[in-house]
Amino acid sequence: MGSGRLSHLSNIKDISYRIILSLMKGNSYQGIVITTFQLNGFPFEGKDFLVNFNGSGVKYIMVNGRELDSRDVAYIDHYIRIPTQLLKEHGKNSI
Repeated sequence: MGSGRLSHLSNIKDISYRIILSLMKGNSYQGIVITTFQLNGFPFEGKDFLVNFNGSGVKYIMVNGRELDSRDVAYIDHYIRIPTQLLKEHGKNSI
């Protein structure tokens, strides 16, 4: 994955990132980014949760330990869009 930034930061606390990279010869790389955060309510009713992503693609994504089907998540215009029903509205989340 690439660098990410969570949307709706006013209701997010205790953000941490774990990044594992594989740097290969040439101009490409691959890796894993695990983002954990405390969510305190959904200030974005009816909207997807956005993670800013500047990589070239996403192979798979997990939300709170559940691997998602590609139909559950969209990667559009440098954002990974995650349906809010997959998140814990009040509690610790992991993407």
